[in-house]
Amino acid sequence: MNNNRPKIGVRPIIDGRRGRIRESLDAMITDMVRRIARLYGKELRYSDGTSVECVIADTTIGRVAEAAARVEKFRRENVGADLVTLASMLRIPVAMHNLPEESLFRPSAWGAFGTDPEGSDFRTCKNYGPLYR
Repeated sequence: MNNNRPKIGVRPIIDGRRGRIRESLDAMITDMVRRIARLYGKELRYSDGTSVECVIADTTIGRVAEAAARVEKFRRENVGADLVTLASMLRIPVAMHNLPEESLFRPSAWGAFGTDPEGSDFRTCKNYGPLYR
């Protein structure tokens, strides 16, 4: 196996607030990123036909120290692109502020709630209500 190949990093971003919010989402998002990594490994190939490798952050990311640890791990593991997974409650703009706008995917439903990305994120969340109960 060629260890110089770029890998896909999977960032499990989570609402960083403690007190049942983060704790209620942690297992769900951890399972989600594992399933994503398995899917990518099964479906995506390098040019020689071998499976693409994925690297998952060691913990869910909701605080600065966790984000810094992810940066270091992805650097060590030669991550060339990363997928951000997000589980939050009205915290999308806060969690996404350090990503280039052109790399974000927002479902088409977001367009019904305005053209300013940060405001439409909040309005969309308000409209659809809580996903985690």
